[in-house]
Formats: sequence, structure tokens, C-alpha cells
Amino acid sequence: MYVFGILLVTLMIGGSKACSCLFEPNLEVRFCSHDYVILAFIIELVEPVSGNIQSLANDNIFTINQDPKTYKVCILQVYRPGDDRVKTGIANITTPSNSAACGVDLQEGKKYILGGSLTDPSDLQIYSCGINFVSSSTQFEAITNNNFQCDEKAPSPVVQTNDDNPVRVTNEDNSIVLNEQ
Repeated sequence: MYVFGILLVTLMIGGSKACSCLFEPNLEVRFCSHDYVILAFIIELVEPVSGNIQSLANDNIFTINQDPKTYKVCILQVYRPGDDRVKTGIANITTPSNSAACGVDLQEGKKYILGGSLTDPSDLQIYSCGINFVSSSTQFEAITNNNFQCDEKAPSPVVQTNDDNPVRVTNEDNSIVLNEQ
């Protein structure tokens, strides 16, 4: 009974530290609340090199990765640039390492609309509470088919296409090829 009580308290504390989101139902408001919104092709998950924590539970050692995950992506279009750090081409995007910390799991070889925050010096970050829609979703279509106008001091950004992008994704097999210049 004592062990059950400890387990219950541990689960309650762990659950209170989990990621929770309050989603804005209006997609345009969500779009405008992010520093940047892009169309990205996920090239690969870059494996972290350090920061693992080992925990001993019931004579078993568990390793928990505390480093953020980094995805190497090809930015195909920029719908909301944020600033000059967000442009078409190859970039890295980071997210917390697990879903309890609001991390996002993306699939290699798929296209996503991603919206997130810009941090110093040049990190593009995404969270599960942000915009992360896979190409088969209705939200993906809604963003790609609209030109949302955000009420800001700066002029509204224009969609940047991938015409000058050094790489493109082919439709046949989602392979990445160099654009002819």
C-alpha cells in the first residue's frame, strides 16, 4: 500500500509537469501569433551528442535524453518570415526532446507547415502548441491556400517562394535535388 501511494504521488507530480496547450480556434490568429510560419520538408533528425540523464528504477537503468531535438529541414516557402534568419534553403529547427516538454515528433521525408519562435542567436524553434501540420491535414491546406494578414507595425509579409532556393523536393519520391541556376 505504501508503494502504491508513492507511485500515485509520483504520477500526479509528473502529470502536472506535462505539456498543455490552449489552442486558439481561429487559424489566422494562431498564424499571426508565431514569429515565423514556413513550409518545410523534413530531411533528417540530427542526433544529439550529450545531455543524457541516467535514472535507476527497480534495478534497471533508464537513459533520458534532455537535449533538444534538431531537425535538418529544407524550407520551401516562407509564409511569415519573422526576420531575415527565416529564408528558403537548408536550416535547422529545434524542439524539446520529448512530448512532456512540448516537443514535436516530425517524420523524415514529409512536408509540414511549421510555426514557431525565433531565439538568439539563430535558432528556429517549434513546440507542440505551435503550428505543425503535416501535408495531409486540413490546416495545412488552409494555410497554403490563404494569405493571412497580420495586424503589425511592419508591413505584412509576402509569401516567399522557393524560386531562389538552392534545393527543391521532387513530387515523385520526395527526393531533394539542386535547382539549376
